[in-house]
Amino acid sequence: MDVFLGNRLLEDRVMNALEWAKYLRHQLDGEIAPFLFEWSGEDLKMRMLQAGGDPEDFAYSIAKDSNVGSNQFVLGYEGALMSQDGHKHPALIIKGYDRTMEKGVFIAQPFEGKETAGEFILKGTPVFMGNPPLPFSVDSSLEPNYEGTYSGYSNMSLKNGGRAVIMSNPLPAVAATNIKHYIRSMVSGESADSLNGQFDFSLAPTLTGSIEFSKYCILEAIKQELEGSYVKQWEANTGSKVKVNVKYGEDFWRKDFERDNASASNEPAPSSPPPPAPPKEEHKPDPKEEHKALVNKFMQLDRRGLDAEYRRIISVPNARTNINSLREMTALMEVYKAKGIAMPGEGGGQNQGKSGCLGVILILIVLTALACM
Repeated sequence: MDVFLGNRLLEDRVMNALEWAKYLRHQLDGEIAPFLFEWSGEDLKMRMLQAGGDPEDFAYSIAKDSNVGSNQFVLGYEGALMSQDGHKHPALIIKGYDRTMEKGVFIAQPFEGKETAGEFILKGTPVFMGNPPLPFSVDSSLEPNYEGTYSGYSNMSLKNGGRAVIMSNPLPAVAATNIKHYIRSMVSGESADSLNGQFDFSLAPTLTGSIEFSKYCILEAIKQELEGSYVKQWEANTGSKVKVNVKYGEDFWRKDFERDNASASNEPAPSSPPPPAPPKEEHKPDPKEEHKALVNKFMQLDRRGLDAEYRRIISVPNARTNINSLREMTALMEVYKAKGIAMPGEGGGQNQGKSGCLGVILILIVLTALACM
């Protein structure tokens, strides 16, 4: 199955809410206050909920009787997962729902807080926990809209071998992911040897939410990508360093080099992907077909091959929004089950989060990811 059940818009908003939770928690020495995001079309209503009690009951009572006409809502709070040895691992819990769908999506991000580690540290990547039912009846009066937020960009090559890129997306988390993917595609693409490692990003001033939150998302994503294996490999191969400028409107958020504007060429970069088509014309692979293809691929493997894929997925470098790994793990779990083979480390852990509905296998995925850090 597709983690987000084909709802790309909900995917974008859930991952953006996870970034918001990270942004709040990285500044604190204690738990974040629960929050609720309600989306009515493109309009966002942000609510900070009272601490104490069950955050889900409180949030769902608000969402059920919402006066903002929301079609999607996302809840975030801080919970804990308990390992087999009885140790608790704090995690940011995110649950998102679309009022036109019977099920939502539940993800968690394990972490260690400043109060114990001296700084906020993510433990592994976001983990898919399940598809909980909508806490009230589906609203058949609403028109479904599952298209993801539109990402526009244009780019040009610089005569010195750098890249100048203009990007736009209203959600900070999506914009951050787009920047990461662009850098990664260029340093690992066919024209990687012709790069000088300079990337000059200009962001359209259209991001949703506070400027500080947007800045945190973008700069953290760049920092993690520059520390990742793709960039490190390119730097080792070329003997050069990747440098990144980020300008939001008229303000520089990061400036590693001085750009020579006179060297800009309007010719597109040789291996740069073309700008995306407008949303209504954009071709998106069918999520069910993507899942089926992954299952068929994994079905060809014996136990040793499946275990190797399992280790590969959980050892993916810490990405801010690594949905591809979640989709691969979902398909891999299905194949393990179909073949009657136990997953590595499968045993009796249990969830101690506030929602109380994690599966044993999924808990073990979290704990294995933690062990591999």
